[in-house]
Amino acid sequence: RDQKNMDLVDSGTLQTIRLQPSHIAAIVANEETKQYIQCAASVIAASSRNIFVVGTGSSFHASQMTQFLFRDAGLLRTWAVSSFDFALYPQPLEANDVVIVYSHRGTKSFSVKAIEKSKELGCALVLITGQGSSLTQFRSDKIFVIETVPNEISSCHTSSYTGALSVATLIAIESAKQLNKLDNAQSLQTCFDHLLALLPAAIDNASWSTLSHAAAEVVANPTARLVFVGAGAGGITATELALKVKEACYITAEGFPVEQFLHGPLVGYGKGDHVVIFSSRRNGEESQRVFEVCRACVLIGMKVWVIGELPDGSTVDSLAGISFANVWGTQFNTELDPSGFFANLCFTIHSQVFACYCAQLLQTDPDSFREEHEEYSAAVKSLKL
Repeated sequence: RDQKNMDLVDSGTLQTIRLQPSHIAAIVANEETKQYIQCAASVIAASSRNIFVVGTGSSFHASQMTQFLFRDAGLLRTWAVSSFDFALYPQPLEANDVVIVYSHRGTKSFSVKAIEKSKELGCALVLITGQGSSLTQFRSDKIFVIETVPNEISSCHTSSYTGALSVATLIAIESAKQLNKLDNAQSLQTCFDHLLALLPAAIDNASWSTLSHAAAEVVANPTARLVFVGAGAGGITATELALKVKEACYITAEGFPVEQFLHGPLVGYGKGDHVVIFSSRRNGEESQRVFEVCRACVLIGMKVWVIGELPDGSTVDSLAGISFANVWGTQFNTELDPSGFFANLCFTIHSQVFACYCAQLLQTDPDSFREEHEEYSAAVKSLKL
């Protein structure tokens, strides 16, 4: 069978990836969710200080994405902090701050500790979590619990990530409106509407051929290393995809913001290694820097995959050695999506599919979290996550 044009075998992870358009549509249409979003936005609009966004794992990546999103909305005092750091180390936290906590199921110990710390100080809390989450126990007149999507079969979380960020988008839009930042609100609404219109294409197998090609090349050489790189919100997508590949395929992958990659990590890679670069812009300093990274990797002898845009004016010669996938995620006006938040939500869904292709080729189970291996099962059971 041609590995570069293969069909994906069904899994819980793949089923959930395919459900993301309907999950996000359900979030947008849910009347109770709308009420909680209004309440959360009112608290944010009334706050005169900071918004802390907290999470662990993919939920921390969601926190980092939300920092970009909220600042695009004009909420400039937004800070992403890991649950562990927020719970254990001093933070400039006061009673009139707002704390947003992401948790897929509400079971992570340091996310719960972060909630308890914020609650003790009297902060307003917005808890964004999956349906049936244990975090609903905290619901009160100052703690808003917003449930997103059904509990996922797999711990390789996909829909709960995009669902949480969809809720964050609705909160950002409503907060900007209440703060009379109407241009910001309109830009976000335009991008979100465009995202909703594009989502069905994200789960169309016809758009996945480049992803299957890339996966086949990545796994063909078991000694080749894999790294993901992006600018702006793309730097967070890079770290999130590296996590998905590790969870689904059990292989080592790294993810870096573009400038972090250049200052040290670049020299750890060599000929035959693979780099996937996310690019949401066609002009400006960000685009130029991404292109410079592409060229540097080609000169080293790495296999370069670009998902998104390359600079205006690029020539055939300048693109030599670069595999280019202009996916539908780049159809956003960069003036309306300055950090690339929405383009990277699109990239994220394709990246999840890429991880499934790699898992299939490596014959790993993306749903198992390696529980079929006794030593890993024992290790996880020894921990209170």
